Amino acid sequence: MKILMITLLLFIYGINTFEYSNETESRGIDFKDLLISEALNTAKIEGKDVYISFFTTWCASCQFMKLNIYKKRDVGEVFNNRFISLQINGERGEGIEAAKKYNVEMFPTLLILNAETGEIKHKATGFHDASALIIFAKSVDEDNTLSGSN
Repeated sequence: MKILMITLLLFIYGINTFEYSNETESRGIDFKDLLISEALNTAKIEGKDVYISFFTTWCASCQFMKLNIYKKRDVGEVFNNRFISLQINGERGEGIEAAKKYNVEMFPTLLILNAETGEIKHKATGFHDASALIIFAKSVDEDNTLSGSN
């Protein structure tokens, strides 16, 4: 009987842990599988800007952000309310031309684009932890101008 109870408790604990893990991860940034032009159109309709994270497969900081930072609930809440978000490999497909267009010289490069014009509103490079990423996202105020002195 003890073995049955322990097995049942472990089973219930495992299910709860699995559900919690999936719930936490699903609240991170909701990256869309769209072309930049499609993201700009969607952002216009939704009254948002476009966030692009340019990455490569060999960039350790990019991969760490993808696996850890972008999945955080507080990061997702800020980004999902403000942006249509994309992750673009700067060395493949559309990413090659987009990296040239937006003058991406290192990875990761983080961009916020104006949905109306497609122009860069804010740009940053390098690793950002969760708090720095949230500051980056909030650095463009509601008047579509950059807050602070950057």
